[in-house]
Amino acid sequence: MKVHYVQEDHHMNWYEEQLLQPGHYMLSLCTYGNCVYWVNGQKYIIEKGELLLVPPQCSYYGKSVPTRVHTKQTIGFALEDVLDRMDLSNSSDSHAHVSNSSHKAVSGRASRSDRLNRSNSLNSLNSLNSLECLSDSSDSSDSNNSNNSNDSSRSNHIHNLDNKQTTPLSLLKQQQPVHMKPGCYERIHDILKQITVQWEERSPYYELMAASLLTQLLILLNREYDRGIISEDRHRLVEQMKRHIQQNYSSRVGKEQLAEVIQRTPNYAATLFKTITGQTISEYTHQERMKRAVYMLTESHLTVAEIAEFLGYTDVSYFYRIFKKTMGVPPTGWMQDRPPLL
Repeated sequence: MKVHYVQEDHHMNWYEEQLLQPGHYMLSLCTYGNCVYWVNGQKYIIEKGELLLVPPQCSYYGKSVPTRVHTKQTIGFALEDVLDRMDLSNSSDSHAHVSNSSHKAVSGRASRSDRLNRSNSLNSLNSLNSLECLSDSSDSSDSNNSNNSNDSSRSNHIHNLDNKQTTPLSLLKQQQPVHMKPGCYERIHDILKQITVQWEERSPYYELMAASLLTQLLILLNREYDRGIISEDRHRLVEQMKRHIQQNYSSRVGKEQLAEVIQRTPNYAATLFKTITGQTISEYTHQERMKRAVYMLTESHLTVAEIAEFLGYTDVSYFYRIFKKTMGVPPTGWMQDRPPLL
């Protein structure tokens, strides 16, 4: 997997068009408002929380809905095995051309030797001339047939590169655009933001890190894709549970509380939430708390203990562990970005 570009768009008058090359994909996630894409003449309206994956060798253009602002994150990437096969194909063509030339020279020498032997045995100049003409004609015919065969083979090879992908992800084997509303939207959004940070900061090995994050993102999407389309009713129930957590993250939130929100059994609420989002209720709650924690650590002058208590953690050391596990650094690492006291 290789990332080629990453961009965040916030537009009212956005327009873009492109023809994707073999092995190249475009993924766009709408995070606010909506926008429109036409892929091979087919119209796709992308709403907030939805994404569009455009496969290789598709022609597309997209634009903003008139007078409406939208935001989205877009990433262009390619499968390295396809790119490698294209390079190998070019190398093979070059090698084949040299081999054909060498073969023709060797064939010429062999033919002359053969003709000499035949001359000694037949002792006939007419037979020798006849054989020479036949050999030259055969060499020319073989060379032309070989060149035509190579050209045809290369054309078919390039045309079928995307049908020979070795990726195990069924999502990337589709020849038509994939338009979906992922239940794990927040996780996809967060990963895309991490990729964007890597791309903008360009720290050592940023391309490798971006490719690793992209692989994680595609695996999450593929798991949902393999399960099939999520019904609007199930999406609605999960969105209700998410909103309740977002509004009550500092209080105790478990399957019992969420079951009351959607008027289902606790086990059904927990199973549905895990199936659609890919996270447990507890994991999602911690995630929402960490988002608020980062904001408070960087924008306020509260102590770590005060922030932990505000977010619903009675044990500060437990808050430390959860924060470092989620964010990769301890809470104090974010306090360095605080604004100065006036």
